[in-house]
Amino acid sequence: MTKKTSSFGLKLNKYLKIKGLTKVEFSKRVGISRYRLWQYSTGAKEISLKAKLAIMQITKNMIRFDLWE
Repeated sequence: MTKKTSSFGLKLNKYLKIKGLTKVEFSKRVGISRYRLWQYSTGAKEISLKAKLAIMQITKNMIRFDLWE
């Protein structure tokens, strides 16, 4: 079984590497579980508006979303 990564997942991995953060640390900052972050990063679950806003704020818009999709 291969691991699927969404475009968000690719952006997230790049951001975490640049900032030296783990997915656990990042998920705590966003206020979501590590499992939910995994769902978002693989595309298994659509990212909620609340999570999108938190991610954009935490990353200072290094990770952006089209909020009107």
